Amino acid sequence: MTSLILDGMASGGDFPRGYDVRVSDDGESWNEPVASGKGAGPVMSIGLLKGTASRYVRIIQTGSQKGKYWSIHELQVFGRKQTD
Repeated sequence: MTSLILDGMASGGDFPRGYDVRVSDDGESWNEPVASGKGAGPVMSIGLLKGTASRYVRIIQTGSQKGKYWSIHELQVFGRKQTD
């Protein structure tokens, strides 16, 4: 994986005020964050650490704002084709 796009446009101000992205090969053992940051709007592009390749992705909300929630209506995952 090289990046993620989180789209919450249908919910306006409901985006993560802070987040960590973690990945796993088995869905049980999770690594340290491959990306961390603060959201600035309903559509967010998150670049991941170089060489991140896994089967599972977990996005953890680490910040909040009173009266606001976190809504993701579409998640896009981008990567590069691996070569032998």
